[in-house]
Amino acid sequence: MHGQILADAQAHGYDGQMKKKHHWVDFTSAELAQLSGQSTVAVMPMAAIEQHGPHLPLGVDLFLVEAFIDAALKLSQSSDPWVVMPSLQIGHSVEHLDFPGTLNLSPDLAMAQCMTMAKAVSSVGISKLLLFNAHGGNVGLMDVVGREIRKETGLQVFHSNWYDLADATFMEGLFGREELRFGIHAGDTETSLMLAIRPELVLTDQLIHHPSTSEHKAKHFPILGNGRSVKQSWMTTDYSSTGAMGNASLATVEKGRLVLDHVGHRLMDLVREISRF
Repeated sequence: MHGQILADAQAHGYDGQMKKKHHWVDFTSAELAQLSGQSTVAVMPMAAIEQHGPHLPLGVDLFLVEAFIDAALKLSQSSDPWVVMPSLQIGHSVEHLDFPGTLNLSPDLAMAQCMTMAKAVSSVGISKLLLFNAHGGNVGLMDVVGREIRKETGLQVFHSNWYDLADATFMEGLFGREELRFGIHAGDTETSLMLAIRPELVLTDQLIHHPSTSEHKAKHFPILGNGRSVKQSWMTTDYSSTGAMGNASLATVEKGRLVLDHVGHRLMDLVREISRF
């Protein structure tokens, strides 16, 4: 019986070598318990399901965060002690609710799901948690819930957005300063990444420039518009009637692949730093 099972497994590509597991859902309960210790890092991918203009699908943030995780996993060594939790697919996306298809969790509910998963991490003896995020609407929540998790569980909590993890000079060389500042949603950057990750979901006949009203604010309001001194509580329609902001017509698959590889390396380096912190 055992021989037949092994033969069937080999017929489906199993070569008899146990590969290093990193996804939470792939472990048995007993295996997961063996990850306890001071060096293991649990990574919680945070995303959103929301409109991304006329040319990109609702799942952009989810596709991106998981692609960055996969890029890092390809670089991972067997000695790298980290585990990737199931993605939090839906985030706080109230700013996009004027557009069909957007799914939104209230701040309380979004933070509650983070806390619930963090307690699961703590319960198996893992001591470090990285919230790795691909959605701007989750940023403020991570600040708050990170401290609450620290207080409630004792976990060392870190949080990072993929676009902040990327080297600023590298990104500016690819996309330019203006596009990085104003093309914050479904512009050149996200569209290039989607061309590299899920090109079949990009409506390439609709790749146009979507100017943001924030460009006008930056020109005429030196304090309100400098991008640092004041934060405005905005809805997407305050900045764009199409739901997109940025020049999607500049997007290329080559730029997307470069960013994917770059962030994958940066994420793997970050996980290793947290592990030895």
